[in-house]
Amino acid sequence: NYIHDTKDGIDLWNGASNVTVRGNLLERVGKGFATAIYVDGGANSIIERNTVRDSHWAYMVLSEPDQPAAHDIIIRNNVAYRNTAGGIMVGNWYGSTGRDYNIKVLNNMLFNNGSGFTIMPVGSGVVWKNNILVNNTTQLVNSLGVPWGDIDYNLYFGGSGVGSDVHK
Repeated sequence: NYIHDTKDGIDLWNGASNVTVRGNLLERVGKGFATAIYVDGGANSIIERNTVRDSHWAYMVLSEPDQPAAHDIIIRNNVAYRNTAGGIMVGNWYGSTGRDYNIKVLNNMLFNNGSGFTIMPVGSGVVWKNNILVNNTTQLVNSLGVPWGDIDYNLYFGGSGVGSDVHK
């Protein structure tokens, strides 16, 4: 699918489950906090082989207050570039404690975005591995200082801030 020049892109919310979002091109999506591919309270879903460019946020997995916890989500083999806000955000947007869990961010390429990864409060089992982050203004944003989860084997080049990977 080709989704472009719209306020919202693909949105899995309110407990949407067992969904695969694969092979889409999204560009010029979003104003404000809109996201090209957004999981809000979804479960048991895969986001893979998508490209998001020239949008606001590329990919987001979180749970807003009126939604169930997002869980068992895999974001893998995606590309995000030239997105003004960022590449991938995971966590709870409106609270200080995380309730989302078992989220895996694997093998993605993020370049020339406002931020590469942004983490908000999350629950358990968040994995960030084997991603490539290049020339994002800030590679990783964790302004609340919350635990990242398992972050390792990511490659960072350019931009400021790098993760706490053991194997950078």
